[in-house]
Amino acid sequence: MRAFFSDGVNQMHLPWAVETLPVLIHVSLFLFFAGVVVFLFNINHSVFISVIWWIGLFSTIYGWITFMPIFWHDSPFYTPLSSTAWSLHTFMAYAFFTVPAIIFGRLSSPPAWELFRNLRKHYSNKMLGGVWKAAEDAALEQSQEIDLSILDWTIGALGEDDTLERLYEAIPGFLNSRMVDLRRPLPDTVLSKFVDSLKGFCDRTLSSNSVSEEVKIRRLVIGTNATAELCGPADVNEIFFRFLRTRVNQLPQSIQIAHILEPMCTCRDPDVCLDARQKVARILLSVRERDDRWIVLAKNQFGLPEHVLRNHIAHGDNSVLL
Repeated sequence: MRAFFSDGVNQMHLPWAVETLPVLIHVSLFLFFAGVVVFLFNINHSVFISVIWWIGLFSTIYGWITFMPIFWHDSPFYTPLSSTAWSLHTFMAYAFFTVPAIIFGRLSSPPAWELFRNLRKHYSNKMLGGVWKAAEDAALEQSQEIDLSILDWTIGALGEDDTLERLYEAIPGFLNSRMVDLRRPLPDTVLSKFVDSLKGFCDRTLSSNSVSEEVKIRRLVIGTNATAELCGPADVNEIFFRFLRTRVNQLPQSIQIAHILEPMCTCRDPDVCLDARQKVARILLSVRERDDRWIVLAKNQFGLPEHVLRNHIAHGDNSVLL
């Protein structure tokens, strides 16, 4: 029944009727003003002149608001007559460029004919698409500025760790989306806001006793991925790992954390490198599940052959950890 009546709504053009109601209200108001002017003209010229000035002022403002969506597609100000003004504007422009297109087409002037033909097609599409389609096209042209504004506003607006976690998790997909157009590197203001937000997020996560170790690991992995995607892989050590170094004793004993710390083991700062190697060694010692990730990490960190590691693990011999 809902689908049945929905088809009737579309076929009977109910949205047009709904949009017509406020138009009638505004028209009735203007007719009232016109009647007031006619009435006062024969009653009191001083009042008549005063009312004319006020009506003229507010009619000008009303007309400007009506035509604002034509010139600024992102305008939040419009009137019920804006769609009608849009249709008249595009139709007149379409008709204006149609005549030269026909004339130059008959005169065999390809450059001029091509110009006016494209203009006629442009206004024909705007006339058929309406105000909303024009706003979509304008938004696509400003996609990079809008996407950057979305990212900047969202980073600054969110404060709870659960929502920040969802944000950082969504950043790689957001930046790699085919609908998003962001050039790297991003502005320093956006990057600094992101870094401050991420440091506070990680600090609260590691220092909290109410956050489970599993959640801490997941959030650190998400933060690392977001930093690498947003700032670049080369900046991860500078931004993320230097922060983790100050919280090295609070990091969970997990193979995922060891993989996060692994790039720090080869950085240029000898102090950071030493801290990272010690932390990775402790994690390798404490992790009981000796899977392929454990073997790869131990092989890279300590230069031990893979077959030696696997033989010792197969025999249950932990002396290799020394």
